[in-house]
Amino acid sequence: MHILRSLTHFSLAKQSLPEFTRLFWNCAQPGVPLSWNWHLDEICDVLTDVKAGKIKRLIINQPPGTMKSFIVNVFFPAWIWSEDPSQKFLTCAYSDDNTIRDNERVRLIITSEEFKHHYPLRLRKAGAKRMDTTMEGWRIATSVGGQGTGDHPNYLIMDDLLKAKDSLSTTRAAINEANAWVDITASTRIANNPAFILIMQRLHELDPTGYLLSKFGKWSESNPHGWHTVIFPMHYRPASGPTIVDPLEYEPDPRDKRKIPGELLWPSRFTEEMVRQEEISLADFGAAGQLEQRPIPLGGGLFKRDWFEIVDAVPEKAIRCRGWDIAETEDGGDWTRGVKIARLGGTFYVESVVSARSTLVDALIKSTAEIDGKRCKIREGSGSGKATIKSRSMLLIGYDFDFSPETDSKIERANPFRAQCHAGNVKIVRGPWNEEYLSELCSFPAGKFDDQVDASSNAFNELVKVITGLGLTWGPERVIR
Repeated sequence: MHILRSLTHFSLAKQSLPEFTRLFWNCAQPGVPLSWNWHLDEICDVLTDVKAGKIKRLIINQPPGTMKSFIVNVFFPAWIWSEDPSQKFLTCAYSDDNTIRDNERVRLIITSEEFKHHYPLRLRKAGAKRMDTTMEGWRIATSVGGQGTGDHPNYLIMDDLLKAKDSLSTTRAAINEANAWVDITASTRIANNPAFILIMQRLHELDPTGYLLSKFGKWSESNPHGWHTVIFPMHYRPASGPTIVDPLEYEPDPRDKRKIPGELLWPSRFTEEMVRQEEISLADFGAAGQLEQRPIPLGGGLFKRDWFEIVDAVPEKAIRCRGWDIAETEDGGDWTRGVKIARLGGTFYVESVVSARSTLVDALIKSTAEIDGKRCKIREGSGSGKATIKSRSMLLIGYDFDFSPETDSKIERANPFRAQCHAGNVKIVRGPWNEEYLSELCSFPAGKFDDQVDASSNAFNELVKVITGLGLTWGPERVIR
């Protein structure tokens, strides 16, 4: 009876990913009790559709510690191999350490006596980064920026392509590198028509999840090349329309079993107190992205929407500066922005924003300067080359034009402006550009764009600059000692 029951159990596990996980859990995690939750059944159901070929592009976003890597990157491949040892897997993470770790966990499962007794898979080679089966299947572990491979998988699993610390705009290069890996490395491995699976916690509006969804959209019958998504935040959030603190509509994942606003994803494992401590540890952006799967916190990040008052005009006698942030490359997606800020005493007014995606930057700057008048200072970020600096200076002869230093990070340059915004000393002059401007500020530094923030920093920092060597202080009027 015991042998018959065991055979039935292993046969059932071959058809059911949850049963397979329960059966072989102790092989991958010896001595660690298995804790299960409803969301794991939902993940397994979706992966079953991936195995059946019903889903070819899948994104899973859920908090750290909720077993997304275990299910997708360890048990799912081993489960596939229990039926078909010829299948090929390419796995990638931000670090080789992560993919090698999961390779070892898979090896522990498939080399266990129980697995070998009930399933046909045998290994021909089992290295740290590559395992080969006797049926021509393989599993290769690589990383973003690591050595690539020309082999073509049946399944390409991308597991946390970014480190959590890479969520800020100061490390935009890491985000671009991860997205380039998805674009170039992943997209070239299409010979076997592979299934693509991306699992991660949200970190930035342009992280691989945001990048893929902005490029391909979500799957629908009218968009068959879009990505299926499974998104489970730490706290349940019901459907909502746009509000002042969140201008975007929100729809919870239809697979989410929760109904009560704020209900925890896995309360038996992550209690209210544990989550609260994690929120404190991660701070606004970390908690919003890593826990709630929305890279921008409700109400804003470093800048908050409720800090700003909308006014109709700027008082007379204010001094002005327009800061510029110039798009670095033609047709690169970024904007050229010019933000004009006025100052009267200790109050600052964001007066207007000029925006363009155009190669005619000089014409835009010159025409804007003519409208602003010669009493309005002009400051541009100093990232431009010497030839550009010389050309722009010649273009703006007769205007108070200079380049602002950019030796500090974007956040450090924005901090003085942010401090005055927080104190309620920065007001917004009413205009059609207000919503876009506030949205960018409140998304910074995890938003898609930061051009208006940079331009604001350039203008603001000029208006509060103290030139100690000359004894000059810029205020509502010039004071010369």
